[in-house]
Amino acid sequence: MKALLLHGLNNSPGMMRAFDQELHRLGLKTAIGHLTGHYESHDRLNILRRATADQWLHDAEEFYRANADDELIWVGFSLGALVGLVLAQNPKFKFSKMILLAPAIYLRPWSHLPKFLKAKSLVLPSAMPANTRANRGTPVGAYQAMFDLIGRFDIHQLRTPSLTIISPLDELVDARKVQKNLPKVLTLKPGLKIQHLVTDEKFVGSENWQKMWAKIGEFIV
Repeated sequence: MKALLLHGLNNSPGMMRAFDQELHRLGLKTAIGHLTGHYESHDRLNILRRATADQWLHDAEEFYRANADDELIWVGFSLGALVGLVLAQNPKFKFSKMILLAPAIYLRPWSHLPKFLKAKSLVLPSAMPANTRANRGTPVGAYQAMFDLIGRFDIHQLRTPSLTIISPLDELVDARKVQKNLPKVLTLKPGLKIQHLVTDEKFVGSENWQKMWAKIGEFIV
C-alpha cells in the first residue's frame, strides 16, 4: 500500500514531509506530488499565475499513473485534498482510502473574496510561514483556479472511505460544513497559531499530533 501526498495552494511540496515520515513509521510506502506553479526552479510565481484547474488535475492524474502499481491512499492538504476528491470522481482513478487535511471544499465567506477580483495576475500576500510557501504570495488567478475545482466537487460522488482532520477554528475552511457533510471528521483542539495548518507537529502541538496519528493508524489498518 502506498500513500500519495499532495500539498495546498502556494505550499511547497516539502510541507508534507512530516506526514511522509509518520506514514513511513506506520509501514506505508509514500510519494509526494507537486502542482504546477509550486515546485519549478525558475519563474515559479509567473507559472502559478497561469495555472488552471485542468492543469492541476492533469498533474494529479500523472502523479496517480506514476504510482498506480500499488493500492493507493490519497493524503491531501487543503487544495491537495480538493484535487484528490475531484480526481476520485472519475472512475478511472481509484483510492482505497483518503485522508483529507483541512480540505478546501467549503470555504468561509471571506475566503471567496479573490473570486471577485479581475486582475488575475495580482499577487495577494500569504500569511503562511515562509518555510511552507512556494512563492511570496498567491496570484488571484490561482485562487480562481481553486474556485473552479470547488465548483466541480460533488459531495454525493464521495464513495471512497475518508478521514478528515480539521481545526474547528480553521480560518479558511468552514469546519461546521465539513463536519456536517463528510462522514468521518476528527476535529482538533483549538490553539494553533494558524488554525488551517494541520500538517506538522510544530503547527498543531504534540497533543493534537498524537491524537491525529492514533486516529490515522486506526483508519488505515
